[in-house]
Amino acid sequence: MKRFFVAGTDTEVGKTYVTCLICEYFKNKGYKVGALKPVESGVKYLENPDYKRIAKASGDKEKPIYTLTEPLAPYIAAKIDNVKIDKRKIIDFYKMNTSKENYDYYFIEGAGGLFVPLTENLLYIDLIKEFNCEVILVARTNLGTVNHTLLSIEALEKRSIPIKGIILNEVFETDKKMIEENKNMIEKFSGFKVLTVIRKNQEKIFHIEL
Repeated sequence: MKRFFVAGTDTEVGKTYVTCLICEYFKNKGYKVGALKPVESGVKYLENPDYKRIAKASGDKEKPIYTLTEPLAPYIAAKIDNVKIDKRKIIDFYKMNTSKENYDYYFIEGAGGLFVPLTENLLYIDLIKEFNCEVILVARTNLGTVNHTLLSIEALEKRSIPIKGIILNEVFETDKKMIEENKNMIEKFSGFKVLTVIRKNQEKIFHIEL
């Protein structure tokens, strides 16, 4: 089983959109795909929450662990809902689920950026470390993405978290030349490959190797 954590350089970089495209890509190639979004905020205001979209894209069961009402950082949203996020509960569920099912690919999606607080003493990057799998880092294509991406990579490497590569997602319409320049700079200064570039409103991934 190949396992990946889909993390973002920031909030609203399109992690769920990218995760869904990846899940559909491998599902359509005949692989058994598992997916999990351990924590999701703002479900009260969402007609189609992220965890349901990911389950549909992967063909896997819906299995949210913490669904929080308000669209805030999980630590704050959990306090409002009087919920205590337990790192052990998330990891135990993940281990149980992946040991019971014969998945070919398994994707876990984060919430916000790497340093989003989950509890008063737990950041999302600390939780990622516990999963012991490679990170796929989702970044924007537009101006500023090189800085955000390199900072995120530095933080992951500092914690010895393995990185598979980067996916550039065109959240904001970006000139084709700028996308290519940003891609080249990210690869040059990080040493990691940009696995694919997803253009705005792209309905599927045409090819990706994981």
